[in-house]
Amino acid sequence: MVHQLTIFPQIHDHLHRQCLHFQPSDSLTPHFSQESDDLRSLIIRGFHVIGVVAPAQNNVVLESSARHAINVARELRNVLFGEDENSDLVGGVSSNGDEVRFFVSKFGDLDDVEGVEEVVYAEKFV
Repeated sequence: MVHQLTIFPQIHDHLHRQCLHFQPSDSLTPHFSQESDDLRSLIIRGFHVIGVVAPAQNNVVLESSARHAINVARELRNVLFGEDENSDLVGGVSSNGDEVRFFVSKFGDLDDVEGVEEVVYAEKFV
């Protein structure tokens, strides 16, 4: 289990955007080519997708939903930036309006997903 995830305000930014285009066969999976066209105009040059926050799927373990979110982040990176290399990725899962639980995947490996015990927002200490 990863003990702590620290978020530094000086080096990160986030884009909160709800997907508008989904796969016809799966209402939780974005239609990557259509989404990437919209996202390219919103992501500032030099910034990258490092994770995705997704709603928890009904009757599914949070870790499974996190794997899905991490896989979506990996696919978006590939479509947006042509990056096939394995990067560390973050998957966040929100269930029933509760707080977001974070999971990390070393090198984008979906078989090795670890929960984060604590999230520290560094701006609280500046």
